[in-house]
Amino acid sequence: MSSKTPSEVAGTAGATVTPAAAARGTGALLLTAAGAGVAGAVFLHGLDVVTGLQRAHPWLLAMLPVLGVAGAWLYRQADPAALGGTRLLIQQSRVPAGRPPFAMAPLILVTTLLTHLGGGSAGREGTALQMGGGWAAGVMRWLRLPPRAATWLLPAGMAAGFAAVFGTPWAAAVFAMEVVRTREGWWRRLVGSLACAWVGHGVAMGCGARHAVLTLSLPSALGEPRWLATAAGCGVAMGLLARCFLVAMDRAQRVVGRLPAWWMGPVVGGALVGLAAWATGERGFLGLGMEPMDGGDPSIIGCLRGDAIAPWAWAAKLAFTVATLATGFRGGEVTPLFFMGATAGHAWGHATGAPSSLMAAAGMASLFAAASRAPWACGIMGWELFGPGALPWVAVACGASVVSAPRDGLYGLPGPKRRGGKEMTTSPVRPQGEE
Repeated sequence: MSSKTPSEVAGTAGATVTPAAAARGTGALLLTAAGAGVAGAVFLHGLDVVTGLQRAHPWLLAMLPVLGVAGAWLYRQADPAALGGTRLLIQQSRVPAGRPPFAMAPLILVTTLLTHLGGGSAGREGTALQMGGGWAAGVMRWLRLPPRAATWLLPAGMAAGFAAVFGTPWAAAVFAMEVVRTREGWWRRLVGSLACAWVGHGVAMGCGARHAVLTLSLPSALGEPRWLATAAGCGVAMGLLARCFLVAMDRAQRVVGRLPAWWMGPVVGGALVGLAAWATGERGFLGLGMEPMDGGDPSIIGCLRGDAIAPWAWAAKLAFTVATLATGFRGGEVTPLFFMGATAGHAWGHATGAPSSLMAAAGMASLFAAASRAPWACGIMGWELFGPGALPWVAVACGASVVSAPRDGLYGLPGPKRRGGKEMTTSPVRPQGEE
């Protein structure tokens, strides 16, 4: 597979690049980054609004099945091809075969907000990647770029969307490279992805996007060598937890796939989430889980502060997330994974005598690393989110998570095989509950 730089979009390998072709490629990158940045800011503002409504009006949880059916209906009416989600974007980035639908961007934005309005346990990484990738697909269509432009423009769009929503541009660019996982021409893609990530992040911040401030409570003495070994053990444990999560998602999706009607999945999932929250009297496992839904609820921020957290909180969040995403609701898995990793790491710290807040940070980053098979990006994200103080422990945990991580990871696509010096991709693209 030949990978073209932005300045080569109008030519073939070895052809002279014209100024018009270079300007066209650069313009495509800038349009993609700016559009993804604006979309990210709109999404974050909307997420604040719907989360506030859910927090202030708990009765909205009873509407979750209806909101899920509405989201599924929108996809059926607008463009069912958009259900390919992040897997479709990754596949097209490896071996272009047409263009992903532009409708993917507005559909995922609206339906993710519906999920959070009803209190579904979902995240935002899938929304970020699909808004950026869908917008990039629209730019390809508007500028009449050839299909091969997808090999560099779709990863750049995904990086821009991720940076806009999470506020981590360095990690966003590397993440796009790690999930696409093509060796040929990777450095060209990295340059474009870095540029788009920073532009998208800047545009989102200029539009008033607000990112959660994660303040990590670190002990005064971080010189204990055994804590590095504890962090490595935490990473291995997070790899096993990632396996459990992906197996649970797969089994639940198989069950939902046997239901006789398309609308029954969201109805069943929404009812399960609502009944579980009502039966336990616990709303802390709804929504993102970044901040407490009610006073005293477990949250990612609470784990990083070293607050007292129930040691089983990660299991409850896993169950709520599977009941949401495996039944057809839209959103992302990563922020729920952050919650599971932070709470499981917090419990690991208490069990091993290591600082619970430090292990929460290590667990948060390494569970995402194991599930996505993107340890480099997650280590960099740990540095961007928590600062350099926690980097050694976060990096060790992310590296160790690969030992027990699932082979194909969150997006269900193994890396391209190489045959005769060329990269080959044979993985199918399947609709997903959300990435």
